[in-house]
Amino acid sequence: MAQLSCTIQSLFGNYQPRSGSMTDLSDSTKFNLPIDRSSGKGSIKGPADGPINQPFDGPTDGSSDGTDDNASTRTNSSPATDTPSDTYPEKSAGKSADPDRSLLQDGVLWDQLAAGRFQPRKVLGRGGFAMVYQAYDSRLRREVALKIPHFTSLADQSALHWLRREGLASASLQHPHLVHLYDFEVNGQNSFLVLELIEGHSLAGWIEQHPDGCDPRMAAELVMLLAEALQHAHSKSVLHRDIKPSNILLDMRTKAGALPFSPRLADFGLAIAPTQETLTGATGGLMGSLHYLPPEIVKGNSAEYSIQSDIYALAVVLREMLTGKRLATGSNVSQVLQQIAEGQFDDSAMTHSRVPRDLWAICVQAMDINPQRRYASAQLMADDLQRFLQGRPVLARVPGVVERTWRWARRNPTLSTSMILFGVAITSIVSLVVLHDLKLSATLRDLQAAQSHNEQIIYAQDMAQASDLLQKDDIRGVRSILARYSPDQPQRKQVDQDYQLLSKSIQSYTSKQLWTAPNALYTGRFSPDGQELFVAGAGSEITQLDPNTANVVRQWDAGQDEINYILIGHNVIWSTSDDGSVCAWRFKDNQLLWRTQVFEGDVEAHDLILLKQLDQLVVLGSNDHLRVLSAQDGKLLNDLSAREGKQSALANLHDGRHFLFGNTRSAIYQVDGQTMQVVAELPIGTEKHPRVPNEAIRAIEVSSDGKWATIITRNERVYLVDLVNWSVTDSLDSPDQPRVIQFLDSSVGAASGESHRLWLITKPGLIQEMSITTDGVFLPRDSWVTHGQRVFHSMQNSNTQEVLTLDAQGGVQIWSQRNSDWNVHFPFTKNHWFSFLTVDSDRGIDFQGKQASHELFVFNGQKGIEILSRNHPDVLIDRQFPSAALCEVGQAELWAVNEPEQTRIISWHTLSQALDKAPPKDSFSEVELPWQVRTLPFRADEIQDASRIYRMVSSDSGHWIAAWDSQAECVWCMQPNQPESVKTSQSQEVTLVWFEPQSHNCWWVSRHLEIYRWNLDDDTDPQLATKLENHPCKDLAISPDKTLLAIMHDDASCLLWDLNRNRRHSELIHAERCLDVTFSPSGKTLMVLGERGGLTCWNIASGRKTFEQEYATENIYGGFSRDSRKLIRSIVGPVKKGVQRYQGWKIESLELGSGE
Repeated sequence: MAQLSCTIQSLFGNYQPRSGSMTDLSDSTKFNLPIDRSSGKGSIKGPADGPINQPFDGPTDGSSDGTDDNASTRTNSSPATDTPSDTYPEKSAGKSADPDRSLLQDGVLWDQLAAGRFQPRKVLGRGGFAMVYQAYDSRLRREVALKIPHFTSLADQSALHWLRREGLASASLQHPHLVHLYDFEVNGQNSFLVLELIEGHSLAGWIEQHPDGCDPRMAAELVMLLAEALQHAHSKSVLHRDIKPSNILLDMRTKAGALPFSPRLADFGLAIAPTQETLTGATGGLMGSLHYLPPEIVKGNSAEYSIQSDIYALAVVLREMLTGKRLATGSNVSQVLQQIAEGQFDDSAMTHSRVPRDLWAICVQAMDINPQRRYASAQLMADDLQRFLQGRPVLARVPGVVERTWRWARRNPTLSTSMILFGVAITSIVSLVVLHDLKLSATLRDLQAAQSHNEQIIYAQDMAQASDLLQKDDIRGVRSILARYSPDQPQRKQVDQDYQLLSKSIQSYTSKQLWTAPNALYTGRFSPDGQELFVAGAGSEITQLDPNTANVVRQWDAGQDEINYILIGHNVIWSTSDDGSVCAWRFKDNQLLWRTQVFEGDVEAHDLILLKQLDQLVVLGSNDHLRVLSAQDGKLLNDLSAREGKQSALANLHDGRHFLFGNTRSAIYQVDGQTMQVVAELPIGTEKHPRVPNEAIRAIEVSSDGKWATIITRNERVYLVDLVNWSVTDSLDSPDQPRVIQFLDSSVGAASGESHRLWLITKPGLIQEMSITTDGVFLPRDSWVTHGQRVFHSMQNSNTQEVLTLDAQGGVQIWSQRNSDWNVHFPFTKNHWFSFLTVDSDRGIDFQGKQASHELFVFNGQKGIEILSRNHPDVLIDRQFPSAALCEVGQAELWAVNEPEQTRIISWHTLSQALDKAPPKDSFSEVELPWQVRTLPFRADEIQDASRIYRMVSSDSGHWIAAWDSQAECVWCMQPNQPESVKTSQSQEVTLVWFEPQSHNCWWVSRHLEIYRWNLDDDTDPQLATKLENHPCKDLAISPDKTLLAIMHDDASCLLWDLNRNRRHSELIHAERCLDVTFSPSGKTLMVLGERGGLTCWNIASGRKTFEQEYATENIYGGFSRDSRKLIRSIVGPVKKGVQRYQGWKIESLELGSGE
């Protein structure tokens, strides 16, 4: 780059940078530009006849002729950028100057100017070369913008030469988006330009108001109109040479297209024809605005200024509109010029998602560093912008990575060579690192596999221990082990179906959210018949719920503060409140019967009991006082406050006359309600937990038979009291802040050594289930966590045995005892199964035209085919052909074959329609299903007529099915849609056939444990894959990944064979002979169904038994579903037929889970 002969400071004078532009102009780098110092300021020289453009004391995009060119034709300037004060700091921005004062300062004699033709209005702008006024032209009779050179400039002939050039260039142009020249005169002291007066402001100010860029479509339309105007100038052989935002005015008087204004290109002060003299004088100085100079001009080739140079400057304006930032970001002039010359700009803002790629491509092509690659004309650029606006493909394309890299390498040969060498070195290093990383990855995979194996071993040990504890009925021990594999634990990934079976086995209760109140609930009661539920709490409302539907039956405002306790008697409801009152409500219509203010001041009324025999209420207050009321009218009958000190707890003995209360002296008292005398006193303490004097009793709960009471003290201890013998029999510490005790009405019975069961509910929401032995000892049974909310109250429905809890979030949780794990589905005939299959509920079998989740079971045995649906009470029996092989093909059809030549096909939809037409009789219906009979070539010449198809399987895609006949010792494979494609292979005593997933490779195993593989996609013969040890085989199963084969022998042992390594994996010893065997979906567990109904799970990695449970029954037939998520069996049990119940065959299923 050419060196300049002056410093940057002398070149730019008093430049004031704006946001986003250069911040440091004190660089001492000198450039070889000739400077004219005759005016007292450094200015770039033009042609040899004198200075041609302004001193660089304005902004980097300052006017080329020393004038604030926006001000020259506008009347309303943007204060941020376009005002004269921003461009020329010595002036006041946006204010009208005093014309008389301006005349005196600038030496303009208005009465001599064109013989008094102009009448000055105000000063619009001042530059280093000229002043711009708003004036009235008496000749044209209109307001105009008058550009008049300074007095000193009028003495310079070269300056007048450039003024004449601007006038001639502007006079030849007439376009709606160019500022029009009305008149000009260059005659010594009488020289001026008469320009169109534009009402608006410049594009520079508008960009300043959009620092993040403007709307891309608005920018594209504005630049398109300017490109058309520029094309008009070029067609008149005029190059603008100084396109920049401050030379683009926004005329607010008119609108252009979708724009709210009309853009106008102004200031042709540097304009020349393409064939005129060069743009520099003899010294070769630069002209134009720094940030908008094209690269070819910056490189010192000023004579190459062309049409493409104007297109470049216009593209820079477009880019600035889209990004809101200057093109070059250098901190000084030398850096800016270098960036422009090399075309190295920050494209991050342009590649932002808000700038469309096509518009970016247009901008990139118009700003190409090589002028030959830019648009050949401004009209071509306008046409491409028009295509973008119309949503059509544009001609411009963003250079690819290869092209951009090649251009950069040509500009920087030394650096690119160094980078290539560096890249080669880096590639070599990376290759070595990658090779090393591959070795490390292999090692890491081995370590991870070893870690997973070890974790499986530990998991198997835990499940085996949990299974042993389950056999001992140690529920808490099982739960503590399973807690190690909760969803938030890293070991969770090891769990399988044995974990889910254990989890299901220890679930004593299941819960659901019955209802939620807006406030905390403190109390609740069931009606005597258990059909109605009343709850209340932090609000003043009492709500009646239907416990079956959770519907709100009624709700009324009790007119009290927070309700602490409600009690239900014969046709009446009583409630206590924080305001110390007790209210009585009529049950049927919640009419207030009476209200008594039992306690005064801040004393609250808490617990409440009813002595039915005496028809009296006993109330406990927050001041630990007891008071007795009449249940009929609420009249105060007695006050026990002065008799036995402070009473802190209250409980009913359920005999209608006596009650208990505890006080702050760690004792409980039995009181006769009729005489209000203390009958007995019992200090609370045991050898394990001796009595603590002056310790308050927090709560007392009495069993429904009045034999046992549990006491909670304020030091978090729980005591058991034998009310019959009036003694404390046991105690325990509870670190979890016990708050609520609930006796369960259902007892285990004396045979088990247990008297009662109860729940102990702690403040954090932990429920501990305990038994009370017949000799008065607490026996912990189980514990689980509620939904994490504090429970204030619990109660049990005597009819359903369900327990309800009320919590701090207003939740009503209902807890039900879990029934049997088995789901009873259908009655069934005594039909020895030959084969069966299920259609999973997620298949969505269509019943009655509605897509629903129905599950079909299809069994085939000696009596024919039986079809059952979970949601249909009837069983359809088709006796047309018994002992048929069943197969599902393509998840749409059921195939049944019992003869080599005849195959019966029926769709699942047809089956659903048959079930829909069958009347619901809750019994068996014999039907003839509309099978489609298809003759298939399942026959060979050497096969006897008595042979039949034994089993059928289908590939995942349904493109192939395989069938085999143990008597004929033959395997058939065929495509359902192409019966002629049947393939036959002889094999001795086939016991198992399967397809590889997502493939057409068919495998089978003979009874002599020969394993064959047959690729059905080619014409090759089956290949013998391996031969296992010669043991009699009863049943087989293959793992989901097809790597392990489980072989059940007649002696109840199970051999696991590794198919990949063709060797024994392990051997398992089962307790009973096998009825069916399958792998879990994950392949981690082998599940075995014994002939006596026992279900056993074996961990594959360790070979340990992880779950075992006896489902004791006789005469069982059953097996696992195809997805291994369900166990299905037929057993003898109670069957309902109409209103009759009898012992018969029925179908049951056990959900095994997914193993996740």
